Amino acid sequence: MRDSKKRVIWIWSSIICLGAIILVNIVFHPLNESLAKNNPKQESSALPGDTNTQQQQQQAQEQTKEEIVPPKDITPQEESYPLPLGKLIDNIPTKDNKTIYLTFDDGPGEYTKEVASILQQHGAHASFFWIGNQVTDELGKFGHQMIEQGNIIGSHTMRHDALGKENGAKQKSDLTQTAAFISSKVNHPVVYMRPPYGSVNKETREVSKELGEYIMFWQVDSLDWSLAHNPEKILANIKNGGVKPGSIILMHERKQTVEMLPKVIEYLQGKGYTLAALPSHPIQKETKQK
Repeated sequence: MRDSKKRVIWIWSSIICLGAIILVNIVFHPLNESLAKNNPKQESSALPGDTNTQQQQQQAQEQTKEEIVPPKDITPQEESYPLPLGKLIDNIPTKDNKTIYLTFDDGPGEYTKEVASILQQHGAHASFFWIGNQVTDELGKFGHQMIEQGNIIGSHTMRHDALGKENGAKQKSDLTQTAAFISSKVNHPVVYMRPPYGSVNKETREVSKELGEYIMFWQVDSLDWSLAHNPEKILANIKNGGVKPGSIILMHERKQTVEMLPKVIEYLQGKGYTLAALPSHPIQKETKQK
């Protein structure tokens, strides 16, 4: 009798358990199937709520890959160099490591054409920093020819004033006026500026950066302006000045400079240097101020 009751209880228990299993399968199977259809790539360990997060991460990864691919339609300009605005530049990185830069201040004047002629005869180029109120129509036209031949003309203020002694507003007015005036005479933009006496202050850096004019200093000083009675010392100063690739050399439009210029060029070219003008299309580069 007892065995019969146990079998009955076991049978009913089995029936109840089986029914529960069938019921659970009926209720949850459609939900799992629906989730599988909506997210076929989801891994078995992922939760349904993670679907959007995974998609966002995948999109972010794809976007990052697109951003780091360099553009194929941009090629570097042949005469472009990275130069910083608002900094005192005394040298320029060179591509071939054999280029230096002769620069001439205080023109234009009676020696401008002679300097340009000597450069042309020796296959050399240079940069000239002109004082605005000295640029006549005639010299402006000649300056245009100089630029067309591969030279560069920049600003040396309107009246050779020491910028470092002036406030920002006056410096801005001077540099703006000088660049516009020289540009109108030589029919080329003016993007370089050399402060007379090397005199600058904080405002000079800020104004030049605002105007997009590069402040050109020098690495080698020939001191030619002071050597009217000892021109041979000009070459000696350059030889002893530590000339190296990218150096900017300071000279002036003076009689003694004209006298020694052929020897200076021959010496530098004999050392394997190319004498170039400042780059005509400088690239702006942000750096900490010197």
